[in-house]
Amino acid sequence: MVQPTQQPADRGPSKILVGYLATPAGSDALNLGIALARSWDADLEIVMVVPHSENYSGAYPRLTAHETIISRKLNAWLENALAKVPEGITATGRVVSGVDEANSLHRTAKELGCDLIILGTRGGGLLRRFSIGVSANALLHSSTIPIALAPPRYQAPERISRVSCMFGTLAGSRQLISTAIRTAQYTDSELRLISFHTDEDAGAMPHEIAETVLESLEANANEYLAEQAKHLVDEGLATTEIVTGTSVAEAAAELEWREDEILLAGSSRLATAGRMFMGPRAAKVLRSLPIPLLVTPSQSPKDDDEEGQHE
Repeated sequence: MVQPTQQPADRGPSKILVGYLATPAGSDALNLGIALARSWDADLEIVMVVPHSENYSGAYPRLTAHETIISRKLNAWLENALAKVPEGITATGRVVSGVDEANSLHRTAKELGCDLIILGTRGGGLLRRFSIGVSANALLHSSTIPIALAPPRYQAPERISRVSCMFGTLAGSRQLISTAIRTAQYTDSELRLISFHTDEDAGAMPHEIAETVLESLEANANEYLAEQAKHLVDEGLATTEIVTGTSVAEAAAELEWREDEILLAGSSRLATAGRMFMGPRAAKVLRSLPIPLLVTPSQSPKDDDEEGQHE
């Protein structure tokens, strides 16, 4: 068997921003940040946002003789958050001010050179399902930086051991699949490629549904990525799965998830190049997802040209 040409070695995010609040959702985001930092050998930036009128910006600790009750409370919350970070992970806490929480988190992530933003979600009941807040929703439809969402009551595993990637029959899967392959490789994790085929995809492909995920991958990404994926499957480092149903929700219900797993999803075709726009498929899967979801921005024309060189 001809082995696929190796791409240049690259690693995961070197710095991760955790959008933190002293709430259960904030704890979920921090726990996911710890799990990913441990898996990717990344640093953490734990960030709290206060209204622009409050002048508390700066890295923790920031104690002055004139600090207010609010600033003392914020520093105490950050101190508690930092105390939860295990040894071996470099973490910094800071308070930033801004009129809009989503914009403030995105701006801070860019200024600090963060490669990923993590947010918590709201949820209730025994099923631990996602409910997206205003700031998360805004970032999921505008961010230039990947966004990861932690499910309610998320507990950090020792490390992430499986990376799943879902793709359908529509074009635009190339960057997502490439990201999933690289993520699994540099984290030494198992890769699971999930191909969705539902009645909602009617008319999306001019040919019959592919009989295998690898055929579907080649049809919707390119031959080079299919070759890479096949090599991983042959080596026992990846698995493939086709899920079908009358709807995305029905198809997603067939899947089994592990506690030490994350799911990667791409942006909708409506996304501006280089920005994120979570599509309806990912949103529907999210409603019943018990594990973290990581959404990637749309591919820029430059990235598309670079990946096309492998075809």
